[in-house]
Amino acid sequence: MNERAVSPLIATIFLIAVSVALGSIVMSLGQDYVSQADPLSASCSEVSYDLKRVNYNQNTNELKIIVDNGDFQIDGFLIKLFDESYTEGYSERISQTILPYEVGVMNLLIDTQKISSVYEVKVIPQIGSSICDSTFRQVDQSSPLFVMQ
Repeated sequence: MNERAVSPLIATIFLIAVSVALGSIVMSLGQDYVSQADPLSASCSEVSYDLKRVNYNQNTNELKIIVDNGDFQIDGFLIKLFDESYTEGYSERISQTILPYEVGVMNLLIDTQKISSVYEVKVIPQIGSSICDSTFRQVDQSSPLFVMQ
């Protein structure tokens, strides 16, 4: 009898190649599923929110910012404050999480040693550890959203 079969070495290489190909396909499908499964994670370009009101109490130097969040969780904010001449200003981080479709109220006590009076407020969201400078909102005293007390 003259029977020919595949050698054990070639059979092993063939099985390894099939296993690697199947593993790659499963990993590719799984990665797409995982990226679609987490609707709360977002990139900076997907963040949507509105500033509803900025209340500034000159007597107590308190700033209250009301934010209406959109589709994605916001993990915090960078607040930039400027005076009317833009000669004084400083930044403050607020690590307050606002979940999707929630309204967030942020209270901030103004450091009067850094700025004498607030004229403009710039609100920049934070997603994860990224500051989303391209999606900032700002209001100044001429805006109807800015209320002085």
